[in-house]
Amino acid sequence: MGSFDSTLATGIGSSAVAGEPVAIGHWIAGQVAAPAADARYSPVYNPATGAVGGQVVKLLGRAELG
Repeated sequence: MGSFDSTLATGIGSSAVAGEPVAIGHWIAGQVAAPAADARYSPVYNPATGAVGGQVVKLLGRAELG
């Protein structure tokens, strides 16, 4: 059984492991859904280095849906 880091790394793309920012979709109906073209993103920071490690799609709240 691998370490936590190796197990986590197998579930994500190699660009995320290499430290490059990567867009992360969201989980819908048992599968990862790509973000919408007009989606808002929030950066994900690595607390050890302060570098941006990825982006998370901000889901719209009911007030923002129009």
